[in-house]
Parts: sequence; C-alpha cells; structure tokens
Amino acid sequence: MANNQSGSFSFRTYQAWVGWVIFALAAIYGVYRAISLGWISDDAYISSRYARNLIQGHGLVFNVGERVEGYTNFLWTMLMALGMILKITPELFSRILSIASYLATVLIFLMLSRKLYVRDDLANSRLFIPLTAIALLLHQEHQVYDTSGLETSLYTMLLSAGFVLLLFAEGNRFFFRAGLVFVLAMLTRPDGLIFYVMSLGYIFLTERADWKKYLYFLIPLLVIYLPYWIARYLYYGYPFPNTYYAKSGNLAYYKQGLSYAKLYFATYYVLAASPFIALLLLPRVLKNYWRGGFRLAREHRPFTLSVMFMIPYIFYVVRVGGDFMFARFFIPITPFCYFFLESGSRAFFRDKGVLLLVFFLIIFGSFFHWDIYRAYGEDILNGIAYEPRWYTREKNDIMVENGKLIGKYLNDPRIKIAFFGTQAMLVYYSDLQVAIESSAGLTDEYIAHLPLKKRGRPGHEKKAPPGYWFKRKVNFAMRETLTKLEYRKIFFEGYEAAILIYDKEVMDDLKKYKEVIFIDFPSYLDDYIKNMASYPDEKIRTDYADFKLFYFNYNNDERRQGKFIERLAGGV
Repeated sequence: MANNQSGSFSFRTYQAWVGWVIFALAAIYGVYRAISLGWISDDAYISSRYARNLIQGHGLVFNVGERVEGYTNFLWTMLMALGMILKITPELFSRILSIASYLATVLIFLMLSRKLYVRDDLANSRLFIPLTAIALLLHQEHQVYDTSGLETSLYTMLLSAGFVLLLFAEGNRFFFRAGLVFVLAMLTRPDGLIFYVMSLGYIFLTERADWKKYLYFLIPLLVIYLPYWIARYLYYGYPFPNTYYAKSGNLAYYKQGLSYAKLYFATYYVLAASPFIALLLLPRVLKNYWRGGFRLAREHRPFTLSVMFMIPYIFYVVRVGGDFMFARFFIPITPFCYFFLESGSRAFFRDKGVLLLVFFLIIFGSFFHWDIYRAYGEDILNGIAYEPRWYTREKNDIMVENGKLIGKYLNDPRIKIAFFGTQAMLVYYSDLQVAIESSAGLTDEYIAHLPLKKRGRPGHEKKAPPGYWFKRKVNFAMRETLTKLEYRKIFFEGYEAAILIYDKEVMDDLKKYKEVIFIDFPSYLDDYIKNMASYPDEKIRTDYADFKLFYFNYNNDERRQGKFIERLAGGV
C-alpha cells in the first residue's frame, strides 16, 4: 500500500510540474527570440529626437523653435529622456524597457491564470497550464516588438496590469490603482481612452450602485490626465497630436482597416476562434446577468472584460485603416484575445480531454503561425510592411553612419533639410536643428493639415509639396532620386543628396571640405551665359524659372540675373 501511495504521489507531483516546465521552456524561447530578433524601427527615432531636444533645453519639440506634437507616446518619450540623462543610448534603453515590459505582461497573465484556475485547472487535475502566458511567449510579433524601440510593449503591459487590477478590484483603493494604470496607458498612447471608457462600462456591470467606485477610478483622470491634456493643448495649440491630422484620423478607412485585420488574424489564425466562443458563451452570460439582478456573475467577468476590451478596439483599428506596420496595432489586445480563449474555453469545455486538446491547438497555432509575408515573398502587402525585414541591423548601421556624416558637414543653424520615410534615424544622428519630414508630415504642422486628395498607404498619404520647401528655405533633400540635374546633386563622402536651394554663403562654407562634392553654381551660370546665344528662348525661359527657385531668389546676383532678363526681354 505504501508503495502504491508513493507511486501515486510521484505521478501527481510529476503532473503538477508539467505545466511549469512547459512555461519555463516557453519563457527561455520567448526571451531568446526577442533578443535575437532585435531591431529598431525608424519611427522610434522621432520620439528619441523629441526627448533629446527636451533635455538639451529646446523644449518638447522635433525642430528647434517649432512646437509640433509629432509623437503620440508622451510617457515613452519621457522615459527615453530619462535614459539619455542616465547616459544610456536610446536603442539599449528602449530594449531594456520593452523586454522588461514583455516579461511583466507574461507574468501578469501567469499570476492571473494561477489565481483563477490553479485549484480547479483541467477538471481538478494537478496539471496547470497558464495558456495565455505560454501563448504570449510563443507569439512571434510580441517578440518582434519587444526590441523595436517603440512603446508597444510598455503600452501592452500597462493595459494588462489595469485589466487585472480591475478584474480583482474590491475596495476603493483598487479602483483608484486601476484608474491610475489606465491613465498611464493613455499617456503612453491616446487610444488608451478606449480601454478607460470600457472599464467604466465594466464597473457599471459589476458595481452599478456604488458611486464611490466610479469616483476613485476617475480621480487619476481628473488629477493627472486632465491637467496634462490642458498643458499640451496650450503648448501645441491643437486638441489632437499632429499625427492625428497627418493620418486623417477623422476619416473612416474601413477597406484598408479590414485588410489590416484580415492580415493579422490570417497569420494568427487561432485567434479567429474568439468570435465563435463568444457566441457560445453569450446566452449563458446574459441569462446569469438577468437572474443575478443585472450584476455580472464573478465567474463570467474574466472573459466578459476581455471581450469588452477586444471588440471596441478592433473596431477602432479597422475604422482608422489600421497601420503601415504589420501587427503593431493588434499587439496591445493580443493578451486579451488569448485570455478570452483561455477563460472562455474553461467555462465552456468541462471535459478534461477536450480542454487539453483545445489548449494544445491554441499553443500549436501560436507557435506555428502562417508567415504570410514569406509565403508571398513580399515585405509589403496591401501597403502594410513587415518592418523588421526593412530595418536590418546592417541597414540601420549604414543609416546611423550617414546621419553622423551629414551632421559633421551640415551642423549649422542656417541649414534646413527635408527627409523622408526610413530616414528618421539619419536625422536623429545628424542632430541638425531643423529637419522637415516630407513623406507623411508627422512632425510638420503644415503638411499634416493639408487636405487629403486620395486614400493610400496609411500614414503616408500626405506629401510635402515642392513649393513648401522653397517657402521654408530648405537647403537639402536627403533623397538622391529627387533630381537628375547634375548641378542639384551633392555628395558627402559618397552619400548623395539633392540641393534644393543654393545658398551661396552656405555652399561657400562647404567648399572647404574636399570630401563634399558639388557643382559651383555661379561658375555653372557663367558657362551657361557664355553659350546663351546658341540656346532657344524656350530653353532659356524654362531653365531661368528653375534657376530662380534654385539660386536667384535667395542670392543677390544682379549681374548674372540681368543677363537672363535682358535675353528674355528681347536683347541679344
């Protein structure tokens, strides 16, 4: 009998450890993959430039002297500034914060599953499987965005922490803490407001008669977020960030948004089971809600709150047209999708064998997802890019070196440059005072508020009109394909850019660098004038119009300009 008991004890002990071993292996894999997939998104350097200007005393601005709110991640930007004060590079500091946030999110759902289900997991078996935590560790896009330099992991962690605090809130102080965490999420990304509003709805379903719960939940909003919002409105002058106007956030773009959602849920096809489980559980939830005196039953709260977070946010993402980065907008709700599958499956499938099979399928589908980009052999599908393949470490290193190169020669407060997509890191490392983002207007007020002519790739629909560059007196454009005219080309140790305005004082200063190669335009004009007699009037008229935009409008050169005026007026 003793041996049988011993054998039974040994088996039950083994059974209890299986889930933890699976979790430990998944954790090792998840952290390894997050580090090995490490990359930095170009957009991350926008926040880093704001942070650096702040600690240098220029204010929370992208360009010195221009108050434009070209970021949507205030708290993340403040943390980047903290890292700079501590003399830590933004790349390293963002990776530390993101991986720590990723692991914190995993631990949050590990503890949540343990608290809710460890005693009755899998029909009172000792086998405990923290499904959500394991799935998150195997989810490749979570790993991808853990080292992207973006605020995605921090935002996801804050929403997850608020979710758990709200789920177990009892006394007033717990509702205060939940409200505080959701306010921090809103400071990290404005769409955190969706989760805050849905939290109020959840409180109504669970604590509808207790007005103090609402008050304590609202205190952080009134004391922290409202003063912040007023301060940023007074500082920047607009109710929404500049990116809202650049991306035409007021307009619906359902067609593109549906493509964005389809791409994500086709890749992680297991998450597509959520609506079916929701339909299976809905009658039971409504029935108990009715019988419970219009108060949500405790056992139904986990998957109900998950649905309340998932559906409005998915609708929001679809409405705005999604994002130009694959999966980024869906990462924040992925934990709730998995937890809904976990809690909903536990509520609906009572048979241990069936539940084990369902859990296995979810874990299998998380790990063996469909790499749709590799299947099609493309890095962009429907205007949605798989960005880690764009920003390889080799390409980023080249961009950083080019940025330092540009900064070495153009570090002059008189100089302004235009830059484009994929060049924010170049601008960050050049450390020039004024750089105009010209492919989307994210950091430029004028471009962002241009009327939208037609829908296109999200976040890339508004371009800087050429006339705007001349109005702003922009000297150089960091795109070599912008012109085929030789006199507009300039080379910085081999790095090619375009001259938009030939400011003689600036260009004369650049002549002292033998590594900077360009055509001396006054000399070019002298040669042109010598041969002018052989040119037809139409050519001279066309060329002169370009020469004015390029040179004469910004330099006092009456002698050379007079030759053109004389010829076009009918002189010889």
